[in-house]
Amino acid sequence: MQGRWPSGLSASLGAGKCQCPKDSDKPDAKFKAITQGNVWVGRTGGLAAAKLVATGTSLADFCGTSNCKPHRIIATPTDRCPLSPLIGTWTSTKVTGQWHSRHDAAFNYTAQGGAGVQLTIAPKGAVTVNYNGMARMNYVNNRHVGSQNIKVNGHDTLLGTQTGTMQLAPNNAVSGAWKLTPGRNSASYKDKVTSPWSLPEGTTTLADAFAKGITPYLVTPMSSGTWSISGKTLSLTLTFPSNDGPTTGTWRLTRK
Repeated sequence: MQGRWPSGLSASLGAGKCQCPKDSDKPDAKFKAITQGNVWVGRTGGLAAAKLVATGTSLADFCGTSNCKPHRIIATPTDRCPLSPLIGTWTSTKVTGQWHSRHDAAFNYTAQGGAGVQLTIAPKGAVTVNYNGMARMNYVNNRHVGSQNIKVNGHDTLLGTQTGTMQLAPNNAVSGAWKLTPGRNSASYKDKVTSPWSLPEGTTTLADAFAKGITPYLVTPMSSGTWSISGKTLSLTLTFPSNDGPTTGTWRLTRK
């Protein structure tokens, strides 16, 4: 049992020392122990009859352990707040990418594929994207070569990993803003043109591509956008600020 003293301190009765959990709404609350035995309370009421009502509340209710703050994500099942729905390992089933030149409507590309990427979101917001085992992204690139408009076909495949951190959504969220702080980036991509020419496969690191303001034929999960969850499917809609126009893309990922 606990009660409220006029001084603003909280008073507690019980064998143990009262203390709010560190992850509660009042982790620094101070309690004043009530000595065991008779407790005398005096209250003046003048000539009129006086009435005193004593009330108590559970430590959980007082500390705020019955509700989760939206910004707080707790890591273990024994803690009071359920886990964020984003936490876990997600595997991509489909990735798309598209880009349109700001200056020439005929200059654009579209791409799709990319199954098998693993996106892992840890309970404290650490994010790892593992591209090893990713299916290739098949693209169609409409571009100018000299005075001609040519359709170039090919495919990209990414390797390696990207890491970052994010502020996790509360447990009851089903959508929201997707924004990460990038970390270590060891990923690279292989590009192969298959028609109208067959060119040797080239390899570029993502870090070098980003430094030049370009991206492969997709937008990686380290870019900003929005997310939504329906059942066991996570959907991302992302944008990368490429040169001469933004690259947009979508990710569909599932979790077992």
